[in-house]
Amino acid sequence: MINKEKHIISEFIKGTLNDNYRKKVSKEISDYTKQKKALKMNIENRQNFDADNAWNSFQKRIFEKEPHKNPKNINLLTFRKIAASVILIIGISITTYLFYNNFSTTKYSEINTKNEIQEIKLPDGSLITLNYNSKIRFPKKFSKKTRIVEFSGEAFFKINKNPKQPFIIKTEKAEVMVLGTSFNVEAYLNNIKVCVKTGKVRLSKKNIAENVKLIAGEEGIIKNNIISKNIVQDKNYLSWKNKSFIFENTKLSKVISDINKAYNVNITLENEDLENILITSFPSNKDIDILLDLICSPENLSFIKNGSKILITKK
Repeated sequence: MINKEKHIISEFIKGTLNDNYRKKVSKEISDYTKQKKALKMNIENRQNFDADNAWNSFQKRIFEKEPHKNPKNINLLTFRKIAASVILIIGISITTYLFYNNFSTTKYSEINTKNEIQEIKLPDGSLITLNYNSKIRFPKKFSKKTRIVEFSGEAFFKINKNPKQPFIIKTEKAEVMVLGTSFNVEAYLNNIKVCVKTGKVRLSKKNIAENVKLIAGEEGIIKNNIISKNIVQDKNYLSWKNKSFIFENTKLSKVISDINKAYNVNITLENEDLENILITSFPSNKDIDILLDLICSPENLSFIKNGSKILITKK
């Protein structure tokens, strides 16, 4: 029986199958093609796709019992079931691939920053400021139920509020979900930090139910696969974006770390003895030469520039 079925299918493919069988198989292929087209048109809603339900519904339609008027009908029905099953298996394989690897039907934008800070506007009007060496990928049109972006590096997110369409940031090791808020995200390798400026967010470990809910003034951290939340301690977590600093009895080692990050430079100290010098200064929107002078002069220090490399020394 199996060899006969294979022969019939082979004949259909070669175009030598008799008209009666050919028309019936063609109809099944046509019906499936229409279904696949409808699925592709609704590809953005793939999270809601119920494969089991689709299989049962289609199977019910294909294998619906028909009156057995004579033996020929029984043979024909058997063939239709087998042919439809083959078509269905192939079709579901293609559809599954499209659903989970649909880069050809959904258009994306991808932005990589290197030696610049860049502000971008998402399709929903939300604003993202990307720090140096950061990357974001997002669809040119969000789905109706979620707004999902993929991200690595550091960025400040100002998300338009829409309770019916949550905003989700996917990183290598975590997810951040928000409704409408502003916050800073650092996602480098295995370390994730989220500092909330306004609103509320939820930070969760990827593929794990464990999460923390954060409000304004709190930070969530994932480090060494452990998730925690604290009050934001770093007053300069946005200095890379606004070039404003608050140094209150701050060690010089921390001061130069913040400046390096904000200006994308490489400041080093002449020797380790300088690391513990305490700095108090509140510079804002200063040229880096003016900023360094404000830091160095009160402590009898000087700096030598060589491109993006800067050395701080004792006078």
